[in-house]
Order: sequence, then structure tokens, then C-alpha cells
Amino acid sequence: ASLLAQKVVTYFVQVLPLLALLSAVVALGRLNRDLEMTALAAGGYSEARLLVPLGLFGAPLLALLAALALDVAPGLARDARIAAHQARLEAGLDLGRQGHFLRPQDGRWALHARTVEDGEAHDVFFAVFDPGEERMHVELAARARRVADPGRRAHVLHFEQGRRYSGWPGEADFRSMEYARHQLRVGAELPREIMDDPEYWSWSRLRGASAPAAAAERQWRLSLPISLALMLLLAVPLSRSSVREGKYARAAYAIGIYLVYVQMQILVTSQVRSGGWPPWAGVAWVHAFMALGIAMLYRRGRGRA
Repeated sequence: ASLLAQKVVTYFVQVLPLLALLSAVVALGRLNRDLEMTALAAGGYSEARLLVPLGLFGAPLLALLAALALDVAPGLARDARIAAHQARLEAGLDLGRQGHFLRPQDGRWALHARTVEDGEAHDVFFAVFDPGEERMHVELAARARRVADPGRRAHVLHFEQGRRYSGWPGEADFRSMEYARHQLRVGAELPREIMDDPEYWSWSRLRGASAPAAAAERQWRLSLPISLALMLLLAVPLSRSSVREGKYARAAYAIGIYLVYVQMQILVTSQVRSGGWPPWAGVAWVHAFMALGIAMLYRRGRGRA
């Protein structure tokens, strides 16, 4: 469910500026083709006054998009990655797969059970690499069972009648311990790609970060509501059409302009993320050029009037 919600919200956030632009262009274009805009202009209703209903239409969308883009969508993406990590962890610790070596994608541990009866594994081999201590831990136990710990996003392995070996192959500092019962928590720490990737950070954390990747992510999130506002402003001059134009001719122009605009944002933010473009001169100039182009279209419309 969290993965589905994350995908829906992510796609909605990405396409909302385009959807708003297309809906406004089609609606206003209909007024131009039916000569209703000509009648409104004759009655003193200028083109600029169309911004008032567009503002009433766009203000709630702008607030919704800002909330989703800045914090909600990244939080859902982070939860989805954690859920996927937990699913892989649980699959890797599936004690029901007897006679097989089980290993996660990161390769930090391996598990093998000769037989499994009623959820309890017999003749268990378990090896784990501890990156903090730079040591290998090997468990050889007569029996083992797994218990989930949802609060800490981990699983607890209960070993009985076994021996634990700790050390590093080839070094003298190698320890051995025999035990009757022993517990080992697996998966309590989240993968570093989740913890260190600004894509999954909250807005409060991202706002105070200065790394290039964090600056690029910050600019990308802010670009979404800015794009929505500019696309609504673009819809008014772009919707000017004649009765001879096709019903969706202006919509095709809108899609082309939006794709170029978004590709420029993606290109600049990727350069900022890689360090090839200074964060202070990031994606703001792309929005500035778009705003300048929109202003020129409005001025051209007033010149025709």
C-alpha cells in the first residue's frame, strides 16, 4: 500500500503543472475559437483579467503541490524504500527455505539451515560482517528461530546450543564462545543509500544542508510549485487561437514548451548535483527565462489589441 501511494503521489506531483496548463489552454482556447473572448474584449474585459479566475483555480493546486513536493512525496518515497528493504530482509531470513544459503543484496550476512520444522531451524550456520568493528561473526547453532521486531525495523534471531566465532580471517585476534542461548538483531540499521540520499530527506533537514546533492534536490522540489504558477500564467497568451485552428492545436504547443522547460530543469539540477554547476546559479535562471518569455507573449497580445 505504501509503495502504491508513493507511486501515485510521485506521478501526480510531476504531471500536475502540465495538466493544469493543458486544462487552462483547452478551456480558454474554446473561448477564443467561439469568438467569446472577442465579445468580452468589446465589453471591456481585458485578457489580463483572466488571471483572476485562473488564480482562484490555481491557488489551491499551488498549495497542494507545494505540500506534496516539499515534504509529503519524499517521505512516502522514503517509507517505500524502507518497506522494500524490510521485504528483502524478511525474504533473506526465511527459515522455511531449508538447505539453501540465503544472502541479501548487500552481501553482509549469509544464513543456512539444514532442516526446518514448525518455524524452527536445525543445524544453523549464520555469518555476518560488522562494518563498525570490521569483524566477522559466525554462529553455529543446533536450533534457531526468527522473531520480528517492527518497532526497530529488525528481526531477532534466537540461537540455542551453539558456538560463536568473532574475528577476521588471517588475524590472531579471533574469539570463540559457547552458549546455551544467544540473540542477534539483524537489520536494525537502514541502508546508507536511504540515509544519505537527499531525495528522501525531510524539508527541514534539506533546507539546512549545503552539499551539492542537497542543493540540487532543494531546487528541484521548489521548481515544481514555481512551474505550476508559470504554466498557469502561460496558459492565457498561449490559448489565443483562431476559428480555423484545430481543437487541440494549442495543446500541442503547450506540451512542447513544457517538455523543453522541464528538460532544462532536469539538466541544470543534474549538473548542480554532480558539482559541475554552482548551486547559487542553479535552476533559477531557467524559471527567469520562462517568466521573461511569458511576459513577452503578454506584451505581444497588448500590441495586437
